[in-house]
Parts: sequence; C-alpha cells; structure tokens
Amino acid sequence: MTKYQVADIKFEFNYNFDNYFKNNIEDYIIEDSSLINHKIRVKLVNELALPYGNIFGKQNPYTITNEDKRIIFFKKKNQVSILMKHDHDYKNIEIFLNQNLIKNLPQTEYIMSGIMFLELAMHLGYLPIHATAISISNEAVLFSAPSGTGKSTHANYWKQLYPETIFINDDKPLINIENNELYVYGSPFSGEHRINKNIKTKLKAIVLLKQGIDNKIEVSNINEIIPELIKNTLNPKLESSWNKIIPLIEKIYDNIPVLKLHATNSKESVKEIYNYLKQYKIKF
Repeated sequence: MTKYQVADIKFEFNYNFDNYFKNNIEDYIIEDSSLINHKIRVKLVNELALPYGNIFGKQNPYTITNEDKRIIFFKKKNQVSILMKHDHDYKNIEIFLNQNLIKNLPQTEYIMSGIMFLELAMHLGYLPIHATAISISNEAVLFSAPSGTGKSTHANYWKQLYPETIFINDDKPLINIENNELYVYGSPFSGEHRINKNIKTKLKAIVLLKQGIDNKIEVSNINEIIPELIKNTLNPKLESSWNKIIPLIEKIYDNIPVLKLHATNSKESVKEIYNYLKQYKIKF
C-alpha cells in the first residue's frame, strides 16, 4: 500500500478508483515508512454478511462495539451494503463495499474513507471542522457554515479579489496545537470539489458565515462560540475522541477571534470582512 502523511498523521492507504483521488492525494505521498501505525484498506466484495453482536441504532448507520473492535455498517434492501471496522486504536481500518448494491462506487469509496480518516484524526487529537479554510499572507481564516450557505462561493471571491489566496481545504480542514499555537492543515479529503493543499498555516480567525440581505459583522456572543464550533465539528463517535478535541475547542475559544458575518452573495462581503480582520493584526 502507498504511504501518506497528512499533518503529522502517517498512514498506509489503498483505494480502488482514481475518480476522486487522482490529482488530489499525490501531494501527500511519502517515502519514509517510519512510525506508520495506521492502515486504511478499501475492499470490493459481492456480498456482506450481517455482523454478529449487539447492534445499536434503528437506521443507517448501525454500530456494534466489541472488546477489540468497532463495526459500522449500512443496509440497503435489507442487505449490508457498506461495512467498516477498526480496532480501538485505529491501527487497522477496513472498509468493505458491496459492489452489487452501490451505484456510485468511486464516490462511496471517497466518502467512506474520508469518514474513517477523520475519525482517525480525531482519535489522534485533531479537530476537523466543517469549513472552507484559506491562507493569505501565510495566515489562515476559516469560513464555517452548514452546507449550502455559500462558504465556497465566498472563498472563491477571496481568490478573485486577492489572487495570493491559497485554499487549504474546502470542506473539513484539520486543526491542532503545535508549540502552544493553533494550526490549520490541508488533507486530500476535502469535499466533492477536492480543493486542498498540503500545507499548515497558523489559525488567525474563524468566520461564521450567515446569509444576509446586507453585509454585517458581529463579534460572536460569548455564549454562542462553543455551541457554534461544536455544531460545525464532525462529531466524534467515541468518548475518548471527545476528550481530545474539547481542549482544542476551548483553546480556540480563548485565543482566536470568532466573528459572525451576515453576507450577501457579492465581493463586497469579502472586502468588508477583509478590512475588519485587520483589527486583529492579521498581516494582509
């Protein structure tokens, strides 16, 4: 299997289809095989048996947790269409796709391997946040919002107005602490447009993007920040992962300006937040 590094996460990964990985994942390939403790394998099968154990959940996805592993599976037409399993340290992650039940195998492979990679990242203490992350003048700004709000469109306006803008990740960038500083990292799992770059950049601000009839900026209320961050975070499935990412959320709360931008679908909204962010000594 080919070896990759995303942030400080080194892992082996095999996949079957190039549709979502070609011209995307190559930038993360490494030759160094030291300290690779995690493997992600995607396998195509013609049939999947219902796994044995106490099943939790009344609809997709279902889970079974045993002493040595956790199993997540999806059913279609009363048959198992997708099954994923991992040990509790995420050292071995296996994803099985029933090719007789899944219409779009390349897309499903990309989505499911992304889900399991992000779970691995959270297990290792990284915070994946639903946002578009850009870097400008080597400083990172995150635009966080639910799907369909227009964060990618807003970020594209940045690129048009300020060509030096770099997209770190267009869907779920990773955040972590290094030397008591918060950094944002790119990864090849970056949504349907697969826009990302293998860089790390200091986090300087988070903008909660809201649709508006005019452009208005507010400093987020003290009681809003943590709930908003949690709402836009990929929710961990394990308590141990929550214990690792809560300190990151608190670090953001204590050190990073979190702003609310009611934005029109226009370049003027970018100019508004661009000028406002200068208050926080962001170099651009």
